[in-house]
Amino acid sequence: SSFFHIEDKNILYMVNVIIFFALIGVINMAFLQAKLAFIFQVLISLISAVIKLVLGIAFVFSGYSVAGAAMAMIVAGVASYIVSFAPLKFLFDKKIAAPSVKTKALFSYGLPSALTLFGMTSFISADIMLVKHFFDPHQAGLYAGLSLIGRVIFFVSAPIGGVMFPVIVQKHSRNENFTNTFKLSLLLVFVPSILITIFYALFPKFFILFFLKREEYFAISDLIAPFALFIALFSLLSIVANFYLSIKKTKVFIPILIGAILQSVLIFFYHETFAQIITISTIITLILVIMLLGYYPRATRKVIKL
Repeated sequence: SSFFHIEDKNILYMVNVIIFFALIGVINMAFLQAKLAFIFQVLISLISAVIKLVLGIAFVFSGYSVAGAAMAMIVAGVASYIVSFAPLKFLFDKKIAAPSVKTKALFSYGLPSALTLFGMTSFISADIMLVKHFFDPHQAGLYAGLSLIGRVIFFVSAPIGGVMFPVIVQKHSRNENFTNTFKLSLLLVFVPSILITIFYALFPKFFILFFLKREEYFAISDLIAPFALFIALFSLLSIVANFYLSIKKTKVFIPILIGAILQSVLIFFYHETFAQIITISTIITLILVIMLLGYYPRATRKVIKL
């Protein structure tokens, strides 16, 4: 609370509950992803979104402010977690034979994968947290609005990665060629990301009013396109990182984690303006995208020959 200048500590306790259900919910959603049960995934996400929207509006207008929004997220997290068990009832059937999974194999894949996802999450979280620490509440609010508009690009393209991952896992396990699947996923992320970035550059004030509803955010209109470019590159990086994890190239966590740490360190020391922060994030993300795409021929040479 001291680092982020948050006066109401109860909000942090509520965030703990939100994080708890987000973490344990990953297990159920992973099972649904592995089963290619995308309809159920969409349904659960829709239920969570509707609850957050409806209760969030109700609680906030009832005078609960930020705490009201947090309460809505808690209810949505609990509800979506409970609903996610519906298509997984078969897991509790005693007749099912549980496969043997070695602990060493689990950790050898799980630990670097977790570090990869941690690094990826840090890319779009560390900047907001550091801005919240170094800037006054008004400036931090402007940057949060900027981040919200920019991350729409990632939210639009994120489902592509969710579908690509289990499909390539299956093809990889069956020794089938997955090149076209990966290239199609990149294309489906690249095209809308660039188009949205172009629209942001052409009509920044329109999108500010559309998403944020307040003219005071016009102060960040010149930064929307640069931030959108950063998120577009991040979306591509997310697809590439998930691809390497799907074919068990888990060492990808090393450059991603180094990049995430470097981003935080540089922003910590160089944060005079929002433009400086965005530039740091963009350059590091671009370098990682180029590096990982350049690694593709070597990483897939033996696999594709199979």
